[in-house]
Amino acid sequence: MMFLFFPVSLSLPLTVVSYEAIDPVIFSVREHCIWTKLFGLAQPNSGFSRDTDIAPASDADGLFCTKDVEAWRRNSMSAKHVWQLVAYSLLSAVLKVPFVHSPDEISAPEFLSDNSSGLTLFQPETCLLRIEVEFIHAKTDSECSAFAEQANNIDSSIVRQQVFTLLNVPRKRNRPSRRITVDSSEPTDRSSILHTCASIAPKVSGRFSKTFLQPLLLTLAERNYSFGFTFPKETEIFSSYKVQLTRECPVVLAGRYVKLSRRLPQTPWIVDGARKLPLSVEELIVNPVRVHFGPSSRITFSSSGREDVDVRYIVPVFPWNVVNHIVLSLYTSQQKGVHPKFCRSLLECLGLGRPFILHVENYEASIGEVINTFSKLHGEQKRSSKDMGISDQSSVDLLHLATLINSQTEGKVFVRDLQFVRPSHASHAIKFGELEKSKCYRAVCWCPQGGLGSEQLYLLASHCAGSSDSTQTNSDRLVWPPKITSDYVEFGPIPLIQPTPVRVLHRRAALERARTVRSIRLMDYKARMQCPPPEFVDYLSWSEQYPIEELFILELRCDAGTYVKEFIHGDLSRCRPSLASILQRQVDILALDVVAIELDWPLRLPNPDLPV
Repeated sequence: MMFLFFPVSLSLPLTVVSYEAIDPVIFSVREHCIWTKLFGLAQPNSGFSRDTDIAPASDADGLFCTKDVEAWRRNSMSAKHVWQLVAYSLLSAVLKVPFVHSPDEISAPEFLSDNSSGLTLFQPETCLLRIEVEFIHAKTDSECSAFAEQANNIDSSIVRQQVFTLLNVPRKRNRPSRRITVDSSEPTDRSSILHTCASIAPKVSGRFSKTFLQPLLLTLAERNYSFGFTFPKETEIFSSYKVQLTRECPVVLAGRYVKLSRRLPQTPWIVDGARKLPLSVEELIVNPVRVHFGPSSRITFSSSGREDVDVRYIVPVFPWNVVNHIVLSLYTSQQKGVHPKFCRSLLECLGLGRPFILHVENYEASIGEVINTFSKLHGEQKRSSKDMGISDQSSVDLLHLATLINSQTEGKVFVRDLQFVRPSHASHAIKFGELEKSKCYRAVCWCPQGGLGSEQLYLLASHCAGSSDSTQTNSDRLVWPPKITSDYVEFGPIPLIQPTPVRVLHRRAALERARTVRSIRLMDYKARMQCPPPEFVDYLSWSEQYPIEELFILELRCDAGTYVKEFIHGDLSRCRPSLASILQRQVDILALDVVAIELDWPLRLPNPDLPV
């Protein structure tokens, strides 16, 4: 039982443990043969039973009958279960931690009251460490093959089909395992076990599995098929074993990221085995997190939608009080003809960023220690979690971890609202956001052949006039450029049909999607750039490459899944309609920014400290 002492030498924090033993496949074959032998020795049911008679009748040839064997089999316990019952108490004494059979036991009030030390109130089941011990018999393949060959001689098509399936199961490829593995057949530096990903070990067996063996054994038992299979004269219980330490329950981190670079993909951009750009949003966020959850942890990044490589968020790298000033400016702009619903959306979502989640499995760190280290609000006793809108039952902030991530992103990504959330909440929110959210964009557009004019505004107004929800600007304001420098000309909505864009046809199905552009606002580039606000400074360079009178700024609010670039230039007239087809002019997009993602999840938190 040397394996009992392997976990003790690890630096992995132990609070609650579950245990499972996996017995060799050959044990099932031997157990079946033993019961078959007992049934062969038993007398037919003739009224005698060891349950009712103290001694057999004088004319009885055996000590038990078939009825007795059936009762013994119903009440029997497998060697695996007996071993687990013995190992539970021994492991609990050695590791000095409580043992549970399932994660649900940890959340029970009785368990929490008796074992509260070391448990985190948020998802206490994350403290569970699963110890899985697999016993491996070196002769499993040879004995199972001999058993299958003898079973194949039975005159039964069902048995022969099951034997054929058993003998022709394709071998699994030995892929690297992400579990923390202790191999008894190879000496291992125990101090480094958590920092390596070992492959499945030891390198024996693997051809036979209980999945395909059990149907054959069940058929043989139900139909009373028997044959003279004999065990080897010299047997052994097992020849080797492996111990795997895994986390039973994953944890999920949720937050929002603000992409500040126009040369940064969301995920690693690899084409034909070569990287196009050295970094990605995913890597900039995941790599600092992995350091504090352990190198063996598996972290899956997902977000509510994605943006193109050259698209950024409008939140620039200046203090948040400036962003708040921008929000107040947008709020007061309602008095200048801006559609109230659009303006409220900007006020509500400006600067929040795109929601994302990190699904962390097989983590080595204690979740309680992570919370104590990186939570800013959880440890403040002066502020109750209720006042901050945070509950131990829903989420726990990780604002200090967000600050740490922001200090390592080189100004390309800003993370906020980082927190622990429950996995069920995260999956539902991300899925809902993919289908239901709206998005707000701002773009710099180029209209050659003289730029926009009042005629184009009338064409756009005429197209939107038939909608019952039209937000058409009064006809006396359909003048280009607008008379007031900071004024907008607003239209919408515009229903459209978008086929899969040409630029992504190589990786996405050719489908048509019905989408709606909820609101469109046009702004004169020349007038707006005379005294640009901070978020417009990035647009100044376009006036050096294109005639300034042919440039304009477009702001729009659209459904989730709308291809904004294709709506503007038409995608070779495939988008019906497009802004270019409505204006009856060529229109191209030069720069695109995300203004807002209208998904009020995860819980909004105070802004993280800005990295120094």
